[in-house]
Amino acid sequence: MKAWMIPAVVLLASCTSGEPRTIVIPQVEDPNDFGPQGELLVIEAQSGGDLAVALIDSAGEPLVTVDPDKRMAFCSSFKVALAGAAFEAAGEGVIDLDTSVTYTRDDFPGYQPVMEAKLVDGSGSATLGEAVDAAVSSSDNLATNMLIEALGGPEAVTARWRGWGDTVSRLDRYETGLNENLPEDLRDTSSAMAMANTLRRLIDGSILAEEQADELARLTHKSTTGLDRVRAGLPDGWSAGDKTGTCRPEGMPNQQVNDIGWFRGPDGELYYFAVMLARPQLSLRDARAIHASVGQVLADIVTD
Repeated sequence: MKAWMIPAVVLLASCTSGEPRTIVIPQVEDPNDFGPQGELLVIEAQSGGDLAVALIDSAGEPLVTVDPDKRMAFCSSFKVALAGAAFEAAGEGVIDLDTSVTYTRDDFPGYQPVMEAKLVDGSGSATLGEAVDAAVSSSDNLATNMLIEALGGPEAVTARWRGWGDTVSRLDRYETGLNENLPEDLRDTSSAMAMANTLRRLIDGSILAEEQADELARLTHKSTTGLDRVRAGLPDGWSAGDKTGTCRPEGMPNQQVNDIGWFRGPDGELYYFAVMLARPQLSLRDARAIHASVGQVLADIVTD
């Protein structure tokens, strides 16, 4: 599969501050054919934000990238790597996924649909295995915090990622503080390439046992939070899975809209992607549509 590496010229477009910013647009003989990377850069300009994209094949080879090494907030998209850390720790006997954790409404960090449904007379309980499911498939924040705590805290989670060879991703806080996404803040960040590669290695069995890797793929496929993001741009019938992330509520500053995942192309090969959109000048609905547009470009790459 050919990776798109294209010479570039400079175009000015608006940014989130309302001042000019530099967008790199591919320089091609036919101005109507920018190529995939150019299409992504045009999509970035339309968003008014900063877009980072990485699409890699099953061997980890990049097929198209836009700012793949730029450090950006991962928001909730880190939860798939957190689940991977929990599966790894369980395989080592460090934690037991059958361990039950009790909680009350006072423990709610905000957005905990699965754990809230388990409340009876003001208290509830869930196993760590149930927390893995809830964190990935429903982005449940209380379930996420349960897993972080069980693994020894943010530093311990980051240490596991380092053990996988991910030298970029770092977890510093719990939900929901990790969604603050202040400019130039290195906390709770990663890059598109790091996240795509980590997901690839989690699902292909490089890190996890086959049963655990298959379960992680199943949970991302089961997730419904990203059906209107990258997966919305893929052809009908393609098998896919993803984990979304959204920093900051609608209308608040420093918003970010992410999606990391995988899909199986028409050739039967698995492809892995990470799409991170920082500070778009759009509604959340339109930012999700930007992701769908990116998904169309990614699908075209593997079918050309």
